[in-house]
Amino acid sequence: MKRMISIISIISCLWAALILTGCGRSTGPKLLDSASPETSAMAFYCFDGQNTTIKWLFDTDQEKAIIREINALPLKEADADRLAEMTIPTYGLEISDKDGFAVWLTYSRGLWLLKDGTVYEGTFDFPALYNSISDTDMEVRQGGASMLNASYLAVYDNRYLEAAEEPMPSSENGVTLSIKAVADNIVTIAFENESDEDFWFGHYFSLQKEMDGRWYTLPVRASNYGFTEEALLVAPHETVEDACPLEMYGALDPGNYRIVKEGLAAPFVIEEQ
Repeated sequence: MKRMISIISIISCLWAALILTGCGRSTGPKLLDSASPETSAMAFYCFDGQNTTIKWLFDTDQEKAIIREINALPLKEADADRLAEMTIPTYGLEISDKDGFAVWLTYSRGLWLLKDGTVYEGTFDFPALYNSISDTDMEVRQGGASMLNASYLAVYDNRYLEAAEEPMPSSENGVTLSIKAVADNIVTIAFENESDEDFWFGHYFSLQKEMDGRWYTLPVRASNYGFTEEALLVAPHETVEDACPLEMYGALDPGNYRIVKEGLAAPFVIEEQ
């Protein structure tokens, strides 16, 4: 009887140890846990240093299998400065979540970059996955600005940025674009119309930064942004202001920048804090 109790005790201890071990094991975050393959196609990106190639997948069952495979990866969070290790070629995956917002993953050399800038470490054969996707639905874009999360990668490699037109005027045909204020991550611009004709403009703008003596258009970091389609009138010899919020570009380093609207550019400086 005592021997039977001892055996039962040993089995119980082993079972408890297995349970505790299982509880302590973690595969890390499920990168595609919010993805919605039922309502969204998958897009696969590859930047080879010259062009960004995008392939689309419209097979729901295949999407689900890919999601399961990536969600099962054992990942651990890595320091943000390891982004410097994400060398070309880089790969990416895009899919919408259940609310219709885009999920962006960028991969290179065992590192995963998320849309919010978080970096995870975990080996995966992304080249094999990318090459397995059919070329039937494919698009090739010049440069690396179209690569997912390009704004983070551009800190270490200018090939992820789109070279801007130079020079770019601040005044043309009697209309001048200028900066009125820079505060709270918002740039207030003004169009001054010294001509005798009406001038119309919209809320859309782009942001450029000067690096190594050249200007580059910065990619946005947010996927859920947009501009209202409102036309604003600047009557002859009048001035109209507009706000250009910068939060969609993420944290901006000190340097020389310029707002570009309607073919005109207005420079400003972000100082060291």
